[in-house]
Amino acid sequence: MIIVENLVGGYGKKPIINGLHMEIKKGEFFALLGPNGSGKSTLFKLITGQLPVSRGAILIAGKAMSRLSKLEKARKVSVLAQESQVTFDYTVEEIISLGRYPHQKGIIKSLSTYDREVIDTVMGITRVEQYRQTQFRLLSGGEKQRVLLAKALAQEPEVLLLDEPTNHLDIKHTFQMLDLLKEWQQK
Repeated sequence: MIIVENLVGGYGKKPIINGLHMEIKKGEFFALLGPNGSGKSTLFKLITGQLPVSRGAILIAGKAMSRLSKLEKARKVSVLAQESQVTFDYTVEEIISLGRYPHQKGIIKSLSTYDREVIDTVMGITRVEQYRQTQFRLLSGGEKQRVLLAKALAQEPEVLLLDEPTNHLDIKHTFQMLDLLKEWQQK
């Protein structure tokens, strides 16, 4: 599903990641662990395209990430970043509906019946349906994290990349999120 071949990259001229090879198969749950400053976030940013790759290749489902359009990437990969800034005053439902954008057809994008079903499903799974019409900015950090996970799941990606997904969550919601992710992965 994800193949990283001889990956080199980082910030400026000095690479942080140098010659990395790895393969993550479809259905695998893969965690990257290490101390602060060991390159975890740099690798995440290289894989998600936030940082340019100096050398090597990243393949998703056999296709080079560098050759995929933004829309193709959004259909294949969903990202839940460690810090997400939402500067517009969207409701929870509007934030989650953004996850359906890559699947919408035509010049004027609109939500289909299926899109609305997906949105309702992920809101239920992540337990945020009660905040449907609440402004995102009014939520707690943990509630925001669950909404952003719902948005990522609404994309129905082949690959779900999570950077510290339990950030801002209390212990109860941390276990709920990890259970949810395990169940989603198995499906």
